[in-house]
Amino acid sequence: MNLPTSDPLVLDHHKTPPLAWQRERAERLHRACLMVEARLKRGDTLHKAAVRVVRQWNGKPLKADSGRRLCLSFSSLLRHYYNWRPVRTPDAFALKFVPGIAPTNPAFRDWFARRSVAALLPVKAVINLVKRDWLAGRRVPGLPVRKGREVFPLHPATMYRIIDAEQLATMRALVKFADEQRARADAIGRRLILSATRRHAIR
Repeated sequence: MNLPTSDPLVLDHHKTPPLAWQRERAERLHRACLMVEARLKRGDTLHKAAVRVVRQWNGKPLKADSGRRLCLSFSSLLRHYYNWRPVRTPDAFALKFVPGIAPTNPAFRDWFARRSVAALLPVKAVINLVKRDWLAGRRVPGLPVRKGREVFPLHPATMYRIIDAEQLATMRALVKFADEQRARADAIGRRLILSATRRHAIR
């Protein structure tokens, strides 16, 4: 059983067993992304690779539920591919997840939430800073280190789903309240120490 964490800056990631057709859909999208990657290694452009994979996979019925088909377009496959790259497993396509939590590495989600709170900037500005750091070769928790000319592995929409403006405001309010309480406790402690020192001096 997963219990809620006491740390307000750590996001809880509860997993619900997927249905059969959801598992099959995730596995097919995983295979489609592997095919895109294989074509890129053979020298195809991303556009050419995606178009070929879409032609091969779009509209195919799912064996687990013949009434459902795999729907793929050029834009949706690119979105799936960018979401898949940092995870590289069928889990990247899970349909059941906590609202606002993107299918990315938990270490990155928690780090990104903390950085967003600490930066005191809009989420868009934090996304740009993270992307700049990664492209410069700096290590980002939960993401592979850039070693060549790879593009940033996450789509901006994925990062927006990690923490929205309302969540960010709530977290910042919690941090501010905690800071105020610590400052108040420190002030009380200093006064108590000063009072005890004065009593000792009088004696």
